[in-house]
Amino acid sequence: MKKVMLLMLSLLIVGSMLLAACQPAATEAPAVEEPAAAEEEAAPVEEEAAPAEEAMSGELIFALSSDEIRLDSTITTWNTDILIHNNIYRQLYRVNEDASGLEPFAAESYTVNDDATVWTFTLRDDIKFSDGTPITAEDVVYSIERGFREESVQTWVYEEAGLESGKTTALDERTVQFELSGTFVPFLSYVSGFWASIFPKAALE
Repeated sequence: MKKVMLLMLSLLIVGSMLLAACQPAATEAPAVEEPAAAEEEAAPVEEEAAPAEEAMSGELIFALSSDEIRLDSTITTWNTDILIHNNIYRQLYRVNEDASGLEPFAAESYTVNDDATVWTFTLRDDIKFSDGTPITAEDVVYSIERGFREESVQTWVYEEAGLESGKTTALDERTVQFELSGTFVPFLSYVSGFWASIFPKAALE
């Protein structure tokens, strides 16, 4: 009997050991990381200063379809020249931005008599040439008269409008008058074209 009891006890111990050996090993709980100490507040980032604007060189570079440029509007009809003239010279009036009509340019206003034969323009008091010299009525007269020179290719424009040489007059420093040989209602458009560009009399004489 004792042998049976010892045998059963031995089997029980061995079974318990085998059962314990088959159980998975206990896993350790992951260590909880403590939050790192708050870093000191970083100094505010200074904004970079905007780069200084480059000084204007006074030189303009652009592409053209022609190597030859004529800066005298009375001796050219080339489109390349006209493009340049419309950007560097002033006329009494000019086409507005949306090409819907004409607007004052060197002149601030004009009057015309009943039969559209006498047109009188008042120049702006702040209008200047590119060198800063004020544009005067004498400059306008001088520029129109240049269109009647023998070498001019623009004489026909003025003749078509009924304007003859000697019929453009400076009434005072800011007032210029045109006397036409006959009624010509669209004359305003004729003093808005590139051929009516105003030149500095003092620089060209």
